[in-house]
Amino acid sequence: MEYGIVHEVKGDSVSVHIRRQSACGRCGVCMSLGDEHMQLWAQNTCGAKQGDRVVITLREKRALGAAAWAYGLPLLLMCVLAYAGHWLGIHHVPQKADFCTAAGIVVGLLAAYGLIYLFNKKKSGQKPQATAVVTDELMALLEEKHNG
Repeated sequence: MEYGIVHEVKGDSVSVHIRRQSACGRCGVCMSLGDEHMQLWAQNTCGAKQGDRVVITLREKRALGAAAWAYGLPLLLMCVLAYAGHWLGIHHVPQKADFCTAAGIVVGLLAAYGLIYLFNKKKSGQKPQATAVVTDELMALLEEKHNG
């Protein structure tokens, strides 16, 4: 669960600025706003307005799936196509085997990120949700509980 400030409201979605956590990777759910902050679009299920502090939820299954796609698929395709490029290089162009391996790596990464892009377009309805507006008093209690 994350907290953020609503920056913009468009229809049933809100743009929320959140502080980057140490556990955050670059899975693609958020857009980076530098080293400390991120921006994401969330479904506005709580009727938040610009300037409101909101609770952001992302199903754990979605977060784990995003991490697997963002890290696992590129690694897998890069290794498979690097091996394929190396094999083709050795058997068909021995003097350029290293080039064929490097080309396999590049093609693997491009293919993986192309698939991720297509998958994200297809699954765009599964975005995070702004589930509650948090008052200053409640935020103070939550921070006190977290720190104490």
